[in-house]
Amino acid sequence: MDARAFIKQINEHTLLPFYLLHGEESYASEQMLRHAIATLQPQDEVGMDREFFAEGSQPAAWVQSAQTCPWLSPLRVVVVRGSGLWKIKAGSEAHKTLADYLENPNPQVVLLFVCPEKADARTAVYKMLQKNEVHSPLYTPGEAAQWLCRQAGVRGGEIQPRAATHMAERCGVGLWNLNHELDKLLAYAGGRAIGMADVDTLTEANIAYKVFAMVDCIVENKPQHVARLLQEAQSEREEPLMIMAMLARQLHGVYCVRTAPPAEQSGLAATLGVPPFALRRMQQQARQCQPENLAQGLTLLAELEERIKSGKIRDAWPALQNLIMAKLMG
Repeated sequence: MDARAFIKQINEHTLLPFYLLHGEESYASEQMLRHAIATLQPQDEVGMDREFFAEGSQPAAWVQSAQTCPWLSPLRVVVVRGSGLWKIKAGSEAHKTLADYLENPNPQVVLLFVCPEKADARTAVYKMLQKNEVHSPLYTPGEAAQWLCRQAGVRGGEIQPRAATHMAERCGVGLWNLNHELDKLLAYAGGRAIGMADVDTLTEANIAYKVFAMVDCIVENKPQHVARLLQEAQSEREEPLMIMAMLARQLHGVYCVRTAPPAEQSGLAATLGVPPFALRRMQQQARQCQPENLAQGLTLLAELEERIKSGKIRDAWPALQNLIMAKLMG
């Protein structure tokens, strides 16, 4: 089921005995958990009828807690956090203990498994919990922008739609980070609508956005800007091999855009696995590049990567800087 179906069941108290909340967007799972507890136990301020289990706890303890009836609330809530679920082996005593409970659960208890990442679908435990899973995938940039607009309103502020779109592109789509950045922007704006300039002034661009900007500066022949972005990446302790891989992916995308026939342009976003805004930016970059130069740049990056990994080059940052400044922009 999706988040809306889960929230509907919680609000209407048409509950299943257990749920698995998981997915790449852990912020959404945490918000669903908070809503469930607040809705199911509005009067239990001291938490007498809820129990939390952290990573490393054992199924025997979960089951013992779930078999305990509530004292003050209509329902008891038991929360199991972490990825340790997927380490339980089929046929083990722990697996049998959990399976026996799930076949005959306590009707006065809701058991919530909360995993901070996507579940491992290969495991025996996932197959037991799968029928009641609530998966929270990463938002697309468009969905993240809509979320920002909604959240700004809920928090008593406003963000301009263009600024929200720019923020999702600049900061990434992870809601934990966007939540923090939005609080900062709302405090700074002081009641006025958050604009594009506010986003650029106050928020921290993620490394993917900076690599996009780096390629912009390379194709526009702006060496000072490239040098500044490289210095920022180094000071933030980014791995040079990761920067190289991201540069290669970006240049490969620009090369594909530059060489694809017009009839194939509309399907390139899906082919390259990039959102529409990224494709539009690649198209702008491609207009300023020649295919042979892009191909040469990809070859040089591959050769440098091989020399670094083989140990022929020990200090990767100067080598990467020299390649970009002297070869890609030379």
